[in-house]
Amino acid sequence: MTKKSLFIKTAFAAGLLGLAAGGYGLYLWNMPHRDVQAARVDYTLTADALVAEYLADATAADAKYLDAEGQSRVLAITGRVHALRVNQAGETVAVLRGPDAQAGVACSFTLATNPADDALKIGDTITVKGVIRAGAQYSDVLESYTDAVVEKCALL
Repeated sequence: MTKKSLFIKTAFAAGLLGLAAGGYGLYLWNMPHRDVQAARVDYTLTADALVAEYLADATAADAKYLDAEGQSRVLAITGRVHALRVNQAGETVAVLRGPDAQAGVACSFTLATNPADDALKIGDTITVKGVIRAGAQYSDVLESYTDAVVEKCALL
């Protein structure tokens, strides 16, 4: 076998492998996103209970609310609206927190599930369905608490 034919075969194999990898990458990129709102609720709890679990033992809370692959279970969280804001994507974020709580739960709605402007008011008690992205925690450096983050929320 000549060097030229070996080069051609190697280049052909590399091109075929690159094409297969590119096709698989496109397949993964275009996979449908998880439909949180169509999924069943795995846990129903209050915002204060979720915060308390993460502040007591974040590792145990992660083991409870995340599956083996690190994907969040679907939660239904009830709490009092402490604050309302709009994030950079134009999505409503409702912070659920009790009157004496150290931290709360920041619930980000999607553009498709954004509540109407008059649907949420500070002081209302609401229940949202969503997936957790980060637990509440205390920072020794900042000497303050950070809220738990729940995404892809919708009002129940």
